[in-house]
Formats: sequence, C-alpha cells, structure tokens
Amino acid sequence: MDDKFVIAEKYAEALFEYSKEHSLIEDIKAGLDLIKAITDLNSGFLYWLSVPVIPESERKALIQEVVDRFSLNPAIAWFLFILLEKKRIRFFEEIYSKFLVLYNTYHHRIDVELITARPLSDSERQLFLHIWGSYLGRWIELKESIDENIIGGIKVYYKGWLYDGSIAKRLELLREELTR
Repeated sequence: MDDKFVIAEKYAEALFEYSKEHSLIEDIKAGLDLIKAITDLNSGFLYWLSVPVIPESERKALIQEVVDRFSLNPAIAWFLFILLEKKRIRFFEEIYSKFLVLYNTYHHRIDVELITARPLSDSERQLFLHIWGSYLGRWIELKESIDENIIGGIKVYYKGWLYDGSIAKRLELLREELTR
C-alpha cells in the first residue's frame, strides 16, 4: 500500500476516534466537508497551505480565518494545524476520504454507484434501495449515472466490487460461449 494511504488512514482514524470521544462526529464531518468543498473550488488552497516558503503563521492564520468565517468547530483548526506542523496537509484529500469511510461505517451506510441505461423512476429507485439495502445490510448513499452503452439492466459498484447485470455484459458472455 502506498505510504500516503497508510498515513491518511492513521490520521483519519485518530480524528474519528477523537470525534467519537468528544461527541463531535457530525461537527467534524461538516467541517471536513466544507474544507473539501473549498479545495474542490480552489485547487491552489492545499498547495498554498503546503508551501514551506510561506511562513507557517500565515498558513495557520488562513485556516483560522476559514474556521471562524464559517463557524466551524475549533477542532477542525486544531487538526489542520497538526497536519501543517507534521507536513501532512498535502494528504488532506486522502484523509478526508478515509474519514468518510469510517463515518459511513459508523452510521451503517455504504456508498453505491448505480449505472443504468436510462434514468430510474422514483418507484424503481426505491425498489433498488430496498433490495440492495437489505442485501448489503446498510443504508445506501446512492450515486446514479447513465450509460446508454449498457443497453439495459444495471451495473452496481460498491466497496471496490462490481455487479454487472447489464444486457451488454450478457451479450458479451453469450458471444464468448458461442465462439467456444
């Protein structure tokens, strides 16, 4: 495993444990979500925070300004200060991803991507959520996308797994069987 993922996992676990111990899970997640949104909107934000030429005091002042302006929990500033001091701020996005996995596991949620050839109706979506939620034993955070190339059926991605129940896949398997 890549070092950055090992580092990210350790920091995410530490932050999550701190959040649980101090009953701050939702506050910390909301703060991390906001910082992630800032980094998504301004790709230079993390870079600026990681540049050693800029005095650490200026970088900390920027973090404190963001925390104050958006009324985030002070633990967010404290955590980002640690990342700055330990020169780990460049791993923020990986830490954020690992934190979300811990958060979703704690809340018995799972991220699922559903790919269909056409948009689902509300009743089809509810049926999918009911069946797959029961199968996985978790509340599903669903991300839907359309891919007309699958012709029909569904593809479901979750936790690195793929269920391919598309017509395109069935035709591919049939073609392989007929050419044997």
